[in-house]
Parts: sequence; C-alpha cells; structure tokens
Amino acid sequence: MANLALILSVQHWSGSLRLAGALAAVFGAGNAIGLLLQGHLLDLGRPRRLILIGGVVSCSALVMLAAVGSLHPSTGQPLIRHVGLAVLAGVAGLAVPAVTTAVRAMLPQRLPTPATRTAAYALLAVLFQAAVTVGPLLVSLAVVLSWPAAALVLAGALLLTAAILYTATADAVPLPMRPVPDGVGASGWWRPGLGWVLAVNICTGFAAGVTAVAVPGIASAAGHPAIAGAAFSAAALGEVLGALGFGAGRWPGSPWVQLAVVLGGAATTATAIYLVAGRPWLLIPTMFVGGLLGAPTSVLISTLIDRVVPAHATARAYALLVCVGLLGGSVGNALVGGLAGALGVRRMLLGVPAVLLVAAALCRARRLRSRRELAERQLGPLRIADHSLGGPPGLGRPHHLGAVRLDGGHAGVPARDGEADRPAGSVVGDGRPATTSANPAGAFDCRC
Repeated sequence: MANLALILSVQHWSGSLRLAGALAAVFGAGNAIGLLLQGHLLDLGRPRRLILIGGVVSCSALVMLAAVGSLHPSTGQPLIRHVGLAVLAGVAGLAVPAVTTAVRAMLPQRLPTPATRTAAYALLAVLFQAAVTVGPLLVSLAVVLSWPAAALVLAGALLLTAAILYTATADAVPLPMRPVPDGVGASGWWRPGLGWVLAVNICTGFAAGVTAVAVPGIASAAGHPAIAGAAFSAAALGEVLGALGFGAGRWPGSPWVQLAVVLGGAATTATAIYLVAGRPWLLIPTMFVGGLLGAPTSVLISTLIDRVVPAHATARAYALLVCVGLLGGSVGNALVGGLAGALGVRRMLLGVPAVLLVAAALCRARRLRSRRELAERQLGPLRIADHSLGGPPGLGRPHHLGAVRLDGGHAGVPARDGEADRPAGSVVGDGRPATTSANPAGAFDCRC
C-alpha cells in the first residue's frame, strides 16, 4: 500500500513517473536494509521495543513526506525539495516494523510438523494479502478524491497500529530464544541452499517491482489511474484464494519442483498482462488470475527457508530473504522509471515473464544439483569401502544409506561377495573382524 501510494502521490504532485519510480526505489531499498538489520536483532530476542520504535519512526516519516509533497511546487528550491522527499522516503522504508518477520520466526518453534508449518505459512500469507487487498482499494479511493497523499498518511497510521498491536500481544506469544550451537559464529548460519532461495526471490522481487510501476503508469496514461489500485487489489485477492487452496492441500513433488511449476504459471500470466495492457480494464481480471496462480510462491519459499538454515537463524534468514526481494523490487522500480520514457511503459512489462522463467530455471537447476549431491553422499562411503579392499571404486552390490562396515557389508545387510552378516568378533576372509554395530550418522565403523 505504501509503495503504491508513494508512486501515485509523487506522480500527482510532480507529473513525473521517473521521480515517482526513483522515490519508490529509495523507499524499497530502505525497507530492505531495515528488515535486514531488524532480522539480526530479532534473533537476539526482545523484539517489542524494536518493533514499536520502527512503527513510530516510519509513521512520522510518511506523514512528513505527505506534508512536504503537498506543498505548492513553487515553494522552495525543486532540488532541495526532491532531496528532502528522498530522505523521508528512505527513513520511512528503513523503519518499517518487521512484524511479519517476527511472527514468521516464531512459527517453526510453535509448530513441530512440516504439514502444520506449511499451513501456517499459507495462513500468514493470506493475512498479509488480505491487508494488501484492502490497501490498494484505499489508495484508489484517495486518488478518486484527488488526494493521494491521504493514502500515505493512512499507511503510516496502519504501520503504527500494527506495531502497537504486536507490542501488546508479544507477552502472550513471545518470540522464542533460540540457543546458538557451540562453535557457530556470525557466519555459521549460512548454508549453500540459501543462496539459491535468495536468487529466486531476487527474480520475483524484480518482477513485482516492474509491475508495481508499470501498471500505474499504464492506467494513468489511459486516463484512469484508479484502475491501478483495483488491479492490485484483484491480484491480492487472487493470492489470498490461491494461498488458502495451496495450504489446504497436499501436492506432489519436492518444494523446488513445485516452485518451478508455479513460477512457470506466473510467467504465462505475466505475458497475458502485457497483451491486455492496451485495454487497462482487462488488467483487473488478468492480475486476479496472476495472483491466484502465483500465490504458492511465497509459501514455498518460506518452506524452503526451514530446510536451508538452522532454527536459531530463522529471523535473520527470513529478513535477508525479504531484503533481497525488496532490493530486486527497487531495481525494477528504478528501471521502469528510468527507461519508460525511451522504451514505453508497456514494453517494460516484457521483462517480467523473462525474469520469472529464469527463476523457474534456477529452481530446476537446484533440484537437479540436490539429487546429484544426494547420490554422491550415498555412493561416497561405498567407494571408500571398495577402495580399502584393493578393488576399483564402485564395485559390489548397491547399498542403502546408513552405516557401512569396512569389509564392504552394510549393517544388517549381507556383505559383499554374498557373505552373510557375522556377529561382532568374527573374522572375514581378509583377516579383519566384522562388526554389526549401526551408526545413525552414516559414518564408518572403524573397529578393526
């Protein structure tokens, strides 16, 4: 809501889509940096004061931004005025309270099973999108009343209200303190899989950023700026319904495969949005379908976070996830604002399906790499065992993952060359004692 209100307000004040896109990019970049800092602090516990301070500062900055922007253009130097607007936009974004991040970090501690966590993430997405559904409608109402700045003031008031509500209920649902394992330092929470999740989220953030500026630009050029708010509300409503449906069902395939399919569907819808942009009213049903098909994206990405980072760093990782998404969105905002005059606003929409297809390809590549790594982990101990017997790697009967004896046999599985398991202390043909002790970690039993 705040981002859309900022774009339409600045365009109403100055008549410049370039300035509107630039200030939206500043707001998004500040929001990304602020969430990253807040995520680190949330992992340290005691989030109430942090959330409340953020709500107060962000609300104040948005109200001041509306006041400065509403001044007559002849008031003061234009450059100083634009710099002041940029500073206020940056401060407002930097201080946006990370309420969703705080709640998201709490859920894995309260919900032990993957199924309940997935349902909870879907519900969180639904609640978030419910607010996103109402927000653009309020912005559209303010535009119809010829006072877009009122939406900025309302956005600040809602941020402050959310911070106060979280602070009031934090005692009832506190953010758990997660013990940090011994030997884990500041960089010990990073896992290779997180980089793939972040790359996908950058792509989806960029696509959202391009759409956030291009759709209002198309609607304004057609003489119906209120269509933009209605279209984004339709998209949010579609995401609510899509997240509810996805969270309530069980779907085949791994999260990476599911995410690739969902992103492919979103790319198809983004192409349709470009095709109907010549008739702005058709953006409303098309973006509803886009929200419906793309809704599982945030749920799946949130699910993957639990798989690729340790529990004590959930808030930090989720804040970083949101941060890179917002940075991608800021790049999309700035790109449309800077190139719309030369290329045309509608042509900028062509980049959205292309980027979403890149994200789908990344998901597929990560899935293939995960399967290859799993196969190497399963075959690695067997190759070592074969090599220890003097034979070439890879010989012998395939074994399932688990403890492997040095004689080539698997705990509870017949040894190589058809020899049956022997009790501990017996001797195999090469003179080494056999063992049947299982190792839950999958390591070798080296008692020989």
